[in-house]
Formats: sequence, C-alpha cells, structure tokens
Amino acid sequence: TFGLLINKSLNKIGDFSIHDLKLFSNDAYQIGFNLVGPLLTAFANWTRMSAEQNNIDCLYFLAREGKLIKEVYDLWFEGQPSSVASKYLVVSRRAVNVPNITTLEDVLAIAKSTYYPNTLSMFVRERFGITLSDEKLEEIYSKGLWAKGKLVEVNNENTTDVKDVLNYLLPDIIKDATEERNGLMQYLSDVDFTVTENKAVVDVGYSGTIQKALIKLLSEP
Repeated sequence: TFGLLINKSLNKIGDFSIHDLKLFSNDAYQIGFNLVGPLLTAFANWTRMSAEQNNIDCLYFLAREGKLIKEVYDLWFEGQPSSVASKYLVVSRRAVNVPNITTLEDVLAIAKSTYYPNTLSMFVRERFGITLSDEKLEEIYSKGLWAKGKLVEVNNENTTDVKDVLNYLLPDIIKDATEERNGLMQYLSDVDFTVTENKAVVDVGYSGTIQKALIKLLSEP
C-alpha cells in the first residue's frame, strides 16, 4: 500500500509540487487517497475476513458513518463471490433505547447521560419523545414534582433531581416506548434484520450501546 501511495505522489515529471512529499497534508485529495482510502479498504478487507471466519451471513453497516464504509466495502468486493451480504442499518441510540423501556430503571439509565441545563419539557422530549402539554406541566408543578422555571441538568450520572418526575411520567413514557417499539420492529423486519440468523452490526463506536439495545430488543446475539 505504501508503495502505491509513493508511486502516485512522486512518480511525476511535470506538475510536481513540494506538497506531494507530504503524504498526510491538509489537502482533501491527499487525505482521501493516502489516508482514508487505505484505511477503509483495509477495514473492509478485515471485516469480510472476520465475517467469513464467524459464519456471518449479513453485515449491517450502522448509520451514519456506516454509509461511506458500506460503499467502500461494496466497491472493494464488487464481482467477487461471497456469501456475506451487506445492508445499511438506519438506527440511532435514541431509536433503540426508548423502545426498550419497560421499567423506571430503564428510564433512569437513559436519563443519566450528561445533560446541560435546559427546560423540563425539552429534556423529556429529547430523551423520551414525550411532548408535555401545558396541563401536564401544571400537574407536575402543583404536585411539587418540579419547580416552574427550574432547569434540568444531569452530571456524573446523578438522576436524583429528575427521578420523581420521571416516575410520575412513567406510564406516558412506556406508552410512547411501546408505539416506538412497534415502528422499530417493523423497520427491522423490512431490512430482514429480524429473520437473518447470523448477522453482525458494523460500527466504529467503542461502547456497543446500539448493539446491546438490539440484543435486548430481539433477545438474541
């Protein structure tokens, strides 16, 4: 690979630039040809090899970075016989975590992520997809579950401040989670994720949050 890069950059008689000596400069073309290209093709090769060794039938490339990675993967192996299919999986942490909610503990597990000061309405909408009506907010204030004008802030996974109000909203959150679960399961069915037995999610993340949620949702590895 290094030889190919040197040949491309330095095998010139005319139109030679001192920048050609910098394999990893800030030039977009050089970054693509010298760094991103070799990185992604090597990753595609390793992914295919790993899939074949583990008897994987289909690789699901996770949004959003997975779109480019899948395109490189498909081009790299175009025309080559293989039993490993590739598909693009459009889900996010938000999309898979909320449908998994069945208990207050599940709610608090989502709520514990760092959250910078914002209104209660915004917090509940962003984290759980619930839009609080004016009437609902007044109920919360009148019951002393939250002070009007107080902002939500979550640090160090501490959910003490919001625990009571989230417990009060639990029926609404679970109702919404059930509706979202139906939609998500329909999407996963449409892309054959629920029927493909030996599958793997290709991701550049390090914590496996989405994978863990999918495992829990489908009760399978």
